[in-house]
Amino acid sequence: MTRIQELRKARKMQQKELAILAGVTQPTVSSWERGTKEPTMENLEKLSAIFGVPIEEITSAPKEPDIPVISAEEYRLILELRDNPELKAAVEMMIKAANRKDSSSASA
Repeated sequence: MTRIQELRKARKMQQKELAILAGVTQPTVSSWERGTKEPTMENLEKLSAIFGVPIEEITSAPKEPDIPVISAEEYRLILELRDNPELKAAVEMMIKAANRKDSSSASA
């Protein structure tokens, strides 16, 4: 997803609406979002005003989702859990017990 598309969708705006506000056609907005065309400086200024963000934010790469980073030890434990049915059953039993404890303390 391009930054323009990300900004447009965050504002629940259709391509046609953005096109009207920017004074361009819907296919032009579509081509910006597909990355087959780049907006002119004049259009970037319009987009900046429409979205209420600096031009630099429009031209930057889309934000990557936050992906948790795990250690090698955590990864090893996950693999061990996946491959060991007894260990998996024990962990599931502990999770159920913890959930019961949380439920009983929440109702108290």
